[in-house]
Amino acid sequence: MRKRNWLIPAALSGIVVAGAWVHLLLERAAPDVPLDSSRPDYVVNDLKITEMSPDGAPDRVLEAATLRHYSKADLTEADAPLVHLYRDGIPEWRVRGESGRLVRNRTEILLDGRVWIDREPVAGGEPVHITTRNLRIVHGERYAETAEATVIEDPKHRIEGIGLEAWFDSPVRIKLLAEVRGRHEI
Repeated sequence: MRKRNWLIPAALSGIVVAGAWVHLLLERAAPDVPLDSSRPDYVVNDLKITEMSPDGAPDRVLEAATLRHYSKADLTEADAPLVHLYRDGIPEWRVRGESGRLVRNRTEILLDGRVWIDREPVAGGEPVHITTRNLRIVHGERYAETAEATVIEDPKHRIEGIGLEAWFDSPVRIKLLAEVRGRHEI
């Protein structure tokens, strides 16, 4: 009986040691699996990021239905991105695209596909609606540009052209670059 008392624990210990040894051998022999560069590192749904100005007021808000980050490609993609640009803590411009990418250390946003730029009526001015495609927004300069066809509309005017440069800081300037045509009500 005494032999049986230590035989079972000794057999179990031997099985555990042998299993651990086999596991270590298999782990060392397994090849390293490379990271799949087509899979994102992380995905965020219903994103909303608010950046503040130096005086603590909202400066820019970025919203996206889905945001995906790929570290191997240093790329961040967004579905249905919406950028709110503020002046003195008040939302002034809304820029929305079908899809977008954040590039150059997230200092630029490239909106791909159709893009809509809207300004609510401010300080007695009329609302402005701009439609274009493939817009590049440079955050620090509050500047946007495209080489695509662009339409600018307000209640009394419609201007069409090819290419756009827009500065959203005071004074706001919007410049169409080529083939400009307009219709104005008197």
